[in-house]
Amino acid sequence: MTEKMVSFLKHIFIENIDDFDIDFEMVSRDRFKRDQINMVIVKKTPWKYHLLRQFQDGLNTIEYPYLLRFSYIVRPTMDDLVKLLDDWYQTLYHIPHNFELDATNESFLKVIYENEAEKAQYGQIIKDFKDFLDFLNYEFSIVEEVKPEEKEVKISESEMRKIVKKAEKEAEQLIEEESLLTRQVIERSDVEQLIETEKLQLNESTEEAMLKLAKQNAKEMARDRERARLNKRGNYEPVESIDDINKNSGNVDFSAKVFSVEVNEYGDRKRINLGLFDDAGGAVYANAYQNTSINDELVTEMKKWGTN
Repeated sequence: MTEKMVSFLKHIFIENIDDFDIDFEMVSRDRFKRDQINMVIVKKTPWKYHLLRQFQDGLNTIEYPYLLRFSYIVRPTMDDLVKLLDDWYQTLYHIPHNFELDATNESFLKVIYENEAEKAQYGQIIKDFKDFLDFLNYEFSIVEEVKPEEKEVKISESEMRKIVKKAEKEAEQLIEEESLLTRQVIERSDVEQLIETEKLQLNESTEEAMLKLAKQNAKEMARDRERARLNKRGNYEPVESIDDINKNSGNVDFSAKVFSVEVNEYGDRKRINLGLFDDAGGAVYANAYQNTSINDELVTEMKKWGTN
């Protein structure tokens, strides 16, 4: 740092001179305005805001007209810009800002607002910050953007009726298949990975989501009818989830999905072993023997399940 810069810093009441990596690149009297001093100050590194604020406070004590311009040996980065904006805003307004910043592009900083009202709230503040960057000679652009409004997807009544009808049919078939099985509890961890894999593979459209909801409602109604039918034939106790089953449980009735099927034939008789899991993450193995209710047609359908 030259003696001229040291003298200038002392003149504007800055005593911690070693904290400032700045020097004069040029100092001259303006040729057209003889009472004005033009200065170009070169800085080795980008500004830290607390030192910049101290330097600005010192400039405010200058009593003669002047024109000041900065240059930098190490060009400021996008991270430097974001840090400067955060510190500048919090110093002036005493709270952090609420808008979102996208600093993925090294040429410009994107300010993203949630809605037009937020843009109106912060628009003048961002304009002031742009002027501040011009004073510092930071060569960045700031782009403002408002998030698009989410559009509501509407389904006609006729389409909804089709979805509900299809869901009811599939749900009733599923309940009838589940009612033929007995249950044996297995470990939850054996099927958790299968459940997560299935979730990752699903990318439901709006119609599929509505179908799922309607199917669940229809499934509940079909389950109630099936429970009433079974209770006429035996003492079945409804349970909410597989985890509620223990060694003291008798005949139980609950809802689950099939994740594996195995059919073993012993002469003319067939035994069906199924793996089931419910929405709570519990799982069971269940088996049943062929009888008048479990005929060849149903056994054939069960074999198809096992290949899915």
